[in-house]
Amino acid sequence: MYAFKKANEWGYPDVDALLASIDSDQWSEWMIWERDHHISEAKLNAALICTVLANVQRDPKKRPYEIEDFLPQRKREFKTQSPEEMRMALSGIAPVKILKRDNG
Repeated sequence: MYAFKKANEWGYPDVDALLASIDSDQWSEWMIWERDHHISEAKLNAALICTVLANVQRDPKKRPYEIEDFLPQRKREFKTQSPEEMRMALSGIAPVKILKRDNG
């Protein structure tokens, strides 16, 4: 299915011609790039609708909203947490009293 989708996007009427024009490494790189960067048409349409609605309602003195304001954010870098930092974060969500078991 991916080959048909790319053939349509890139203007190849023949999927076999597309596959013959790109080697396996390039094909894999495109698949990885799309996995990490692609925004679906549905998300673009939703973002466009949100942009229009927000601009209709915004204060004219403020900057106009742009479609990027409503697109999903790219991958964020996450800080690695120690087990103690995880316990502290979770204790604020669901405090749990840890009971010590008597091994006797």
